[in-house]
Amino acid sequence: MDNEYSGRSVEEAIEKGLKELKTTRENVEIKVLNEGKSGLFGLMGSQPALVKIVPKDAPGTKEDFKQNLEEILKKLDVSAKIEQETEGEEIVLNVSTSQPAVLIGKGGKTLEALQYILRVMTKEQSRVSIDVENYVKKRKEKIKKMVEDTVAQLSENKEGEKHLPPMSPSERRFVHLLLHDNKEVEAKSEGIDEDRHIVISRRGSGPA
Repeated sequence: MDNEYSGRSVEEAIEKGLKELKTTRENVEIKVLNEGKSGLFGLMGSQPALVKIVPKDAPGTKEDFKQNLEEILKKLDVSAKIEQETEGEEIVLNVSTSQPAVLIGKGGKTLEALQYILRVMTKEQSRVSIDVENYVKKRKEKIKKMVEDTVAQLSENKEGEKHLPPMSPSERRFVHLLLHDNKEVEAKSEGIDEDRHIVISRRGSGPA
């Protein structure tokens, strides 16, 4: 198949693909499809290693995100302008529209659903995200300020815990990421469904 390369080892398959594509590791995305198997005495039942190598700027990768989102919005009968940008390894699709509420939904639920559909369509689990009229950007700024204030309060009181308001899955992941390397406090998720929220507490001060 296109962009799939085999070899006696994963490394050999990768080198074969890079040579054929005339490129380097930095410019491609590599997925190991099969690590290979030596078989009995190195002969019987052996399987070659198989990898898929796709250039990062190749058609069918980043370009598909914007096109697929345009198709989704067209089916929803929503007129919008989409601009695509890259933030680190993440691809962000910024949507400008006169109907932001339709795409965002209550508590961002519709936006979460749109993002899930786009990821399924493009077979991307995390690298692509959608923002509508800077809703996500503003929410992150608000949540970051809330977390910073909460951490300051806990540090001052030296004990206790704080329950943050219910958040979407992506917003809760954002909080966990913010506090990942914090040595004073820790975050955990509690509640179910719409009441799912983050609890921030000083390390070692939670209930037994």
